[in-house]
Amino acid sequence: MTDYLKKISYSLDFKLFSNSTIRMSKFVHLLEKDNVICLYNASNLKRIFGNEILKNLFYDLQETKHIDYLERIKTNTAEAIFNPFILRLIKDKYVLIDNYTEEDYVNELRMKSLSSIEIDNIFIYVTEKCNLSCRYCYVQQNIEQKKEMDIETSVSACNYIYDLIKQENIKKLYVVFYGGEPFLNLNIVENITNTLNTLVKDRCKIYYRIITNGCFLTDKNISLIQKLNIIPSISMDGPKDVMLKTRTNAKEYENILHGIKKLKEHKIKYEISFTISQGNINCLVESIEYIINEIRPFSIRLNVPEFSGNVQGFLPNEFFEKIGEQMKHVLYLLANSHLECCNLGYENFKNQEPSFFPCSGCGRRLAILPDGTMSRCESFVTLKKHILGKLDKHSKICFNEKEEKIWLRRSGYYIDDCKKCIALGLCAGGCAYNAELYNGDFFAADYTLCEWAKSLTKEFIFNKFPKIGGELT
Repeated sequence: MTDYLKKISYSLDFKLFSNSTIRMSKFVHLLEKDNVICLYNASNLKRIFGNEILKNLFYDLQETKHIDYLERIKTNTAEAIFNPFILRLIKDKYVLIDNYTEEDYVNELRMKSLSSIEIDNIFIYVTEKCNLSCRYCYVQQNIEQKKEMDIETSVSACNYIYDLIKQENIKKLYVVFYGGEPFLNLNIVENITNTLNTLVKDRCKIYYRIITNGCFLTDKNISLIQKLNIIPSISMDGPKDVMLKTRTNAKEYENILHGIKKLKEHKIKYEISFTISQGNINCLVESIEYIINEIRPFSIRLNVPEFSGNVQGFLPNEFFEKIGEQMKHVLYLLANSHLECCNLGYENFKNQEPSFFPCSGCGRRLAILPDGTMSRCESFVTLKKHILGKLDKHSKICFNEKEEKIWLRRSGYYIDDCKKCIALGLCAGGCAYNAELYNGDFFAADYTLCEWAKSLTKEFIFNKFPKIGGELT
């Protein structure tokens, strides 16, 4: 294939390749909107816009053709236009030559992805305790005996993270304080931040974030996170009537609003972590409008709820279908707002950087429980599943290599249903945690994400959204 491209880059004399055959890749989709025709390669997020010639190519090359087919369809098109067009079809894997297959290309994508994997985010459960009992919270439902991280474990975690930064030469790292409600163990948050900063110094830039329900945003606590340079991410899913359905009582809701007011007074940037749930699915646009106009964060993260280990926590398929139906409206609402939206995958799409692995758990993330138990996934770790090991007092871990390899084998590029999907390169199979709980199979697709991902992909193909970026995680 490589030799072929070297030759074809200088010439498209089809006589040189008289024995070659071509066909359309099974990853390619034909789309049409407002009389604009698009060939879209879901495996690498590449697009070609054009006219009827694209439609003819797509349908004709569903069957393998002799290469002189390209010569026959050239008709009156000038070589200066036609030849680069055909070269692009070949280089970007819209059409495949001879015995080169989709599996060959998948192997290339996998090797490229593996070569660039490094840890870039770590979730630290400083506590599993919380003052609220949100109905959709998998942490509260999965963990019965809730613990808090102590000083010894926090120091051990810091030493482990520092060793990791040195060993892998990590230059940028996101540390997320998680729970439970992290403000219930704020001393440990402070200890971890100060210890890591002392250890790491200028070796690596660390960005800190704390996921909070917003009930403890007092002047004292706000001053501390401001001093530590920690960005608060506040869980909020809409106005008061929505929040009362799924998350909190009237008094706590007023506390949250008061805390957000304090953040504004202290001029601290804050983001909103917005979970789409049964409490707001029927007023999703209105709920997000409330966040935009009344809460006014600098950023918003949209989350689909994850299941608890209890099968009763499963949501009906109709819920996820509604998400797909509404995402178009949500997308345009966010695009025309002052907010950044950082987890819808548009940055990857715009840069044509497909997600071969579906989430950070595939080599880029660590999650640490209060007792030092460690996993690639902040959700699985609450069920004590897919565990990599447990930190000892010397900051060492007996690493489960078998478990590590399992994560690197999970990709939508190996799942039959995903291979045929237009959203392949955007979601790559979705959440392993949801897939295992919902389907009983770690390697299955996360069908809860399908309508969401398809809706986003179709809008991304034909439109530009400069304020929307980041990965779909």
